[in-house]
Amino acid sequence: MKIKSDSVYITKSNFESIVHDLGVKDSASFDYSKLYIKDLSFILSTKEMRPLFNIMKSYENVDFLEDMFIKVQPKKDTQSYVFEGGAPAYHYDPGCPRLHSKFRNLEIPPEIKYSGRVNNFRDFCKKNMDLLESNPKEFYKRMDAVFILKNPPEYLEYANSGLQNIDNMDLEQLCREIDKLLEDAKNFMNRNEPTYKTIKSLGYGTHAVDEAKIPGNPLYIWHNKFKANLKKFLKAYYRVKLNPELKFSGKLMEQLGFHSCNHCRPK
Repeated sequence: MKIKSDSVYITKSNFESIVHDLGVKDSASFDYSKLYIKDLSFILSTKEMRPLFNIMKSYENVDFLEDMFIKVQPKKDTQSYVFEGGAPAYHYDPGCPRLHSKFRNLEIPPEIKYSGRVNNFRDFCKKNMDLLESNPKEFYKRMDAVFILKNPPEYLEYANSGLQNIDNMDLEQLCREIDKLLEDAKNFMNRNEPTYKTIKSLGYGTHAVDEAKIPGNPLYIWHNKFKANLKKFLKAYYRVKLNPELKFSGKLMEQLGFHSCNHCRPK
């Protein structure tokens, strides 16, 4: 894998936001058999394999992203949260706390949003975020003294996306999980003739099939238990195998619309 000397690091979610809308350049010539050591065509359609191919190639070769001529657009600021809008960041230090931290945010109460005090509210929250984490009761007490809110904002905290412990798995573990999932999927599909016929007929387009929204329906299980989890495992498999540190070129990240992290950027 080709890594340039000015290497920087990004989060898994930001990486996936880059490749999410990649084009279909030369898609007819893509060899989807390279997606995994076993056949995936019985469970994933070509349309589903295309973004996985983009992810695999982007991990494998940093120039693949540059060749696709894409740019991450800044997120729209709806003034609904303290941390919102702007461009994603890249990091110089692989140990930067902002690279590995959970997603934390606060909703902006309607009375703040519609009174034109969003910037003041955001400034207060950002300056007191450490207090919020160490002493929430004192944080809200100070907030009430400044803004006198009838509706205190909701605190939001999300762990990194993905299956439980998937980010801690090594390549061998991931292969075992993928192989087991593929075997279980085949056994489920072949458990009886009605299930087999249903999946063969509608299994490739479960995202657009009404039956796939009904818990207990074979298509619901096929979509949520097998297909969705397979995609998550494959994404982790490509990262661990090809670019476990999510290391890229700083110049490339700038071209793609990222900015350097204020916390770990060289002074």
